This record gives sequence, structure tokens and C-alpha cells, in this order.
Amino acid sequence: DPDASASTRAEVQETMLGPTQMDVRQFPTIELKAQAAKPGGEKRSWVLKGELTVHGVTQHVEFPVSWSPEDEGLRVKGEKSLRLRDFNIQPIRKGMGAVKVRNEFEADYNIVLHRVSDSSRGNNPYRILAPRIQRTGHASQIH
Repeated sequence: DPDASASTRAEVQETMLGPTQMDVRQFPTIELKAQAAKPGGEKRSWVLKGELTVHGVTQHVEFPVSWSPEDEGLRVKGEKSLRLRDFNIQPIRKGMGAVKVRNEFEADYNIVLHRVSDSSRGNNPYRILAPRIQRTGHASQIH
């Protein structure tokens, strides 16, 4: 909540990463195993199908992506609505409901694939360089 105090936001963030929510010590990674892709409805768009594992729970998902060529390679980005309860995470409520986390959140992703000259990569001339996840408010962003 952007209107919450800095201390309230810090407390919610700490709780979300702790053992009663995301439990990042036991589940330090979020994993997406892409299994297929099909053309999307727009030019330069695809729908990526795969398995997303969060908090030890795997769900079949479809991620819409758009792509654009850039000097450094290929930029792939998009957004997807997800629900905490789908991954066995109960949204928190504190202070008699004055502070609460919504069940639904947006995952925003922005990935740059860089060309590599390594011939051992076969038909796949791209690789992902150090994507990182940034959580901001109600969204998570992969850069």
C-alpha cells in the first residue's frame, strides 16, 4: 500500500518473506520451466506455456510475452496476474484488517536475451544474462 508508513511497509515485506508466507529460506527460488510457445494475438507476441513453481507448489501457467530486437539482443517482456492462494500462501492481515495483502498480484517481467557466439549452443544463439527479480508493492519484476 503506497499510503502505508515506511515502518508498516517494512513489516509487511519482512512478514511476506518470512516462514508464514513466502518462506524464502526454505523456498529461495521461483522457477519457470517453459514447455511450449505459440504465437500470440499481436505482432511480435507469443504465449509461453510452462510450469511455475512458487513456495514448493507447481502450477501450469501461460505467460503472454512480447518481444523486440535491440542492439544488445532480444527484449522479452509482459505481465501476468497470479494468486497467492494458488501456491498455498495465505495473504496476511494485520491490525484487525487495517493492513492486508491482496491475494491477486501482477508479475511483470522484462528479460534481455544476449547473442552469444558459442557454437556449442547449436540453434539457440541467445542466453539470459543475470535476470533478477525486483518486488515492488503489489508486483514482482524480472529485469
